[in-house]
This record gives sequence, C-alpha cells and structure tokens, in this order.
Amino acid sequence: MVGDAVNQSRWTRLIRFAEPGVPIDRGELADAVSSLCTEGDDALSPSEIAMAYEILGRLYPRIELAVRRRLAGTIAGRADVPGNLATLMASDAIEIAHPVLLSSPVLDDEDLENIITNQSNAHRLAICQRPEVSVRISDVLLTFDDDTICLALVRNPGARFSENGALKLLERAEHLAALRLPLVSRHILPARLIAVMVHWADDAVRSALAETYGDELPPDVKDALKQAVRDVRKETEASETHTIEAFLSSGVEAMVNAVRNGRMPQAEAEVARLSRLPAFAVSRVLYGADGEGLAVLCRSHGVSMPLFKELYSRLNGIIPFGHCQPSRLFSSALDFFSRLSAKEADAILDRWRRNPEHVRTSQPGPCRQQGLPPAS
Repeated sequence: MVGDAVNQSRWTRLIRFAEPGVPIDRGELADAVSSLCTEGDDALSPSEIAMAYEILGRLYPRIELAVRRRLAGTIAGRADVPGNLATLMASDAIEIAHPVLLSSPVLDDEDLENIITNQSNAHRLAICQRPEVSVRISDVLLTFDDDTICLALVRNPGARFSENGALKLLERAEHLAALRLPLVSRHILPARLIAVMVHWADDAVRSALAETYGDELPPDVKDALKQAVRDVRKETEASETHTIEAFLSSGVEAMVNAVRNGRMPQAEAEVARLSRLPAFAVSRVLYGADGEGLAVLCRSHGVSMPLFKELYSRLNGIIPFGHCQPSRLFSSALDFFSRLSAKEADAILDRWRRNPEHVRTSQPGPCRQQGLPPAS
C-alpha cells in the first residue's frame, strides 16, 4: 500500500535520525516527526507515536524557530502530545506558544500556573482565552492587576471566578469603565456585592444590573438602584436645562431670530459680537455661498445641524425659505459642518481674530445675487 510505504519511509528516517553520531538536518528531522504525528498516525502504533514524540521532545530546544512554529501549530490541539513537549511549546516565544496556550488539552492547571508565573503578559493573555479557565487559574491571573487580563477573562464565557476574584474585578471596575458592562452581563458578581457597584455605576450599567440580577437583589439594593436611576435622570435634565440656558444667553438666539425675520443689520451685529470679527469678515461669514464661515461660527457656539441647515437655507434663498433648489454648495456646506468639531471651530475662529483676512472670500449664492431677502 502506498500509504504504508510512505509511513514506513518516514519511520525509517526517524529511527535513523535518532541513532547516535548520525549527522542530520534538524529542520528535516522536525518535518519528518511532524508528518509522522499527523498525516500518518493511522498506520502507527501507540508505541511508535510515543517514540516519535520522545525524539521530537529531545531535539525541540535545538530546532530553528520557524520549524518550531510550524510544529506547534500542527500538534497544538492533540490530546496525545506528551505533557513535557506541550510545556516546552507553551513556554516558547509567544508566536510559537500562542496556539498551544489557546487549545492544548494536555496542559493542566499546574502547567498553566507555572507559565503564568514565569512567562510574558502575552502568554497570560493567551491563557485567558482558553475554552475553559478554572477558578484556580483566574485567581492567579488576577494577581497581576492588569486591565487587559481582567477584560480578557471577563469577556471569556468559559472563565470561572472565585468570590475573591469577583471582588477584585469589582474593585477594578470602579476605575475601568470598559469592564463594567461585561462584568454585570456575565453575572459574575454575587448579588450582595451589587450594592457597592450601584453608587458609582453609570445609567447603562445600572440598567444592566436590574436586568441581569432582577429578583436576586436584596430589597435595599433594589431601592438604591431605583433611586440612583432617578438621580441620574434628574442630573441629566438639569444638565440639559443648563445647556439650553447657555445657548439662549450666548447671543445665538438673537442672531437666529434676526435672520428669520430678515433683519440683516441686526444679524450682522450679532455675528460681529459672537465672532469678534470686523465688518468685512462678518459679511464673508454670513453670506459666503460655500457656508464654511457660517459653519465655523455655528459649530463654535453649539448650533445643531438642523438649525445650521435652516440658517444656511435662509441666507441663500433655498427652498422652502426661498426660490432656489439645493445645490452642490448646499451639500458641501452640510458635509463640512458635520465633519467639523467644536474644538476645531474654536481654533479657526481664534486664527481669524488674529488675522481676519484669513476668512475665506466666497461669492454670494445665486439667490442673494438676485437681491432676494431671506424669507421670514
């Protein structure tokens, strides 16, 4: 049989490689052993497979990195790999160790604990992603107080935690916002620890707490959770009210009303006050067809997209506030406004104040060239 002949050939080479004093190519040897252990294992007896692994284990530390990487990727998930060989691969450089740490069924908790203690953080992160992480191993990993390890463990549905481990995660979540939702969603925390989280969790986390734990929560924790949600809503409403009041007192409202009522001298005066620019620059801001000057002013003062769209349309006589159809310039102005941040707008305004000539000159739109006033 062809397969038997091939396997016999590989086996003969392997035996020859193992003979003392015979010069060998280590890469060729590793390739032969890898083939024996994978492609031809149906024709090998358990004792032959064991011998193949034994030879591979003896030579492994002296095999070049590229070949070790291939070997590790090939046999990482096999259950018949000897423990000492699996440990050798798992303790190697991370590019070799990674597939073994992720999937080797041979590594036990003692092996993993030794690797966690003696190898790099990259090795620890790979262990965090194993299909199953025992309580013992998660406890050891959490002693490193590393954010990436905490996140990787909590996001792994196969990871299990002791109460002490859950407490460590809770303490870390107070300062690591990204940990909070997965920690709650995984139902890792004992219900009695939830009371601690209620006091500093945000609204989304509180909602997740109520949804995940529900009736498990003690009555006092339930009440605290409800009160915390009510407090957040009050704070949000107060913040929104403050923002609106700031907007109304900023002078923007007066400018908007002037434009809506066609009182352009008043609109120009308000723009001058808001921007602290001279008259020629104010005209460029208000009446430029490209809308960029108006976008900078509006974004700097907290104007929303719908209101900017209305102001630009009124100032350029665009339907429904005039007779002109929206043009390419209209689309470009909206796109520029949407991409501009308030911080960028503030910086541009500062540059313009230092040198008003930097405000771009842009011809008025066609409707304004015809002398059409903004519609009221």
